[in-house]
Amino acid sequence: MLSGFISAMGNFMGEVTGTEEVQWKTVYGADSSILVEGGDWTLGVLAVGRETTESRSRLRRVVGEFEESFAYLRDASAFRGGIYDEFDTYVRRVFIDSKLSNRTLLIDPAGWAAEFRKVGESEIDATGFSDLSNISIEETARLLQKPLSYVKDLISSIAWFQRLQITYVPPDNEMLALSEGSSSVIFSRKSPLNLNTSTLMVIGALDGRSTVSSVMNAVAVKNKGIVLLELGSLINSGYIQRTSLERRLVLFNECILSELMESCARELGPWKAKQYLLWAISAVIKQNPWVARLRLTKTNRVIIVLEDYYGPEELDEICTTMDKVANLIEIYLTKDRGKTTAQRITSDAKRRCNRKWSDYLIDLAF
Repeated sequence: MLSGFISAMGNFMGEVTGTEEVQWKTVYGADSSILVEGGDWTLGVLAVGRETTESRSRLRRVVGEFEESFAYLRDASAFRGGIYDEFDTYVRRVFIDSKLSNRTLLIDPAGWAAEFRKVGESEIDATGFSDLSNISIEETARLLQKPLSYVKDLISSIAWFQRLQITYVPPDNEMLALSEGSSSVIFSRKSPLNLNTSTLMVIGALDGRSTVSSVMNAVAVKNKGIVLLELGSLINSGYIQRTSLERRLVLFNECILSELMESCARELGPWKAKQYLLWAISAVIKQNPWVARLRLTKTNRVIIVLEDYYGPEELDEICTTMDKVANLIEIYLTKDRGKTTAQRITSDAKRRCNRKWSDYLIDLAF
């Protein structure tokens, strides 16, 4: 039924507009949306309370993985049975595991303890947890005397079937940003969300590139526990979003460009390094206008100006543009200092950024 509805809607809108869209959404009521993400031969559909770039990004990854995994079924008339079991685990990791930080809270302790017993942890006494409320995953692992990774996987498998309620609480190294359209609600004078003043200060300082801990330190938050809980609630409801994989890749490329420019400034002087960047921008701006969003600081760091509402495709284009600029700078450097020096400087820049960003790009391992 869902497949037929989505196909019919897509065909109808194509007839009305005269174009075939691969990305669209339909809104039902005040707090329900269906996101549609098209691949080469499939459509991914996700029901959400509020649309965020992060949710669109995760749906896009699932569509890509599905088409790669089941390419041999593209022309099949139908398929059923257990062929999706392993892929189902992948989807669970994308949407559920990403919310299982050590601080994530479990609601209804007696209920989830009973669920643990259903999946084989028979020694768990549900009555022993009846007095516990909002216990974190880390505390749960300690009480059960089980490895944290094992408990996370267990919780994920139960939550995937909606038999367990969890509240995401962001870790210190999480990068957050406002989702599109949420600022009018969060900062409304009527305060419909009734947020703590410290939480409002933190939200006002979110930029999609700074970690939660650095933002809280910058605004001198005293009661971090309350702020983290409210941030988690806002993430669950879609008012705040975690930095998408595409945006993290852009920031990773920003790091490479910055390291490259700093090395060029040390090797050739700041003026020459700036000329390299200007030449590269002039060379690619007609084919890649996103390059106009690059800025060079006084310390020879490169900053890419990003908006919160940029979608996965726009971020992909920005990433490609920055990669072309880095390649051109390496070519200019080769002409002035030789191939060996240019390759060494480029490799060192990538290695330093790999070390800095490896934890943030772990989603690529999926």
